[in-house]
Amino acid sequence: MTKKYYRIMLGQKSKHADVCYKNKWIGTHYGFNESLENKFLTNKQEFNKINIPIYLKNHPGSKKHSAALSCGMLYTICKGIRKGDIVVCPDGDRNYWIGEVVSDYYFKGNEKLIDGESMPHRRNVEWFDTIIVRDSMSEILRNSTGSIGTVSEITPHKDEIENFLKGQKTNKVFSLDKTVINASQFAI
Repeated sequence: MTKKYYRIMLGQKSKHADVCYKNKWIGTHYGFNESLENKFLTNKQEFNKINIPIYLKNHPGSKKHSAALSCGMLYTICKGIRKGDIVVCPDGDRNYWIGEVVSDYYFKGNEKLIDGESMPHRRNVEWFDTIIVRDSMSEILRNSTGSIGTVSEITPHKDEIENFLKGQKTNKVFSLDKTVINASQFAI
């Protein structure tokens, strides 16, 4: 299987980024206070079908569309992302850490974070030494990593991310069109 790349928010406005980075994991909550270990069925749609009603019960006043998005992101973090996939996580200070997911989903139920919140649905991550400064990203990668939601797939930008990991400067000109061989020359 091909490695995929994801931007993951570690709490609202990255407020849990430091604890996640120090302890080498990513996580989320979404109001599910029990393990989801045996609830990952064949696909995201089946997971949503069972868990949207639970989400709506835990979040009175939420709309079904909101519940579907939240359950979908929960599924992606816990099951959709595979071991070996790459995560790019903002630190809240215009920098992004890059890591490789090294574990399957696990539940850490009773551990509260500094602010009393928890992120019990977790995956272990081995963080690379490379930190990406947001201003050094191409505009298209900045736009993709700035999208709303807890998780977004950014695999189309894998070449740029891999260049950062290799310590190479980016051209800042990228094309998502696979027929364009050299985006810089194409732009000219």
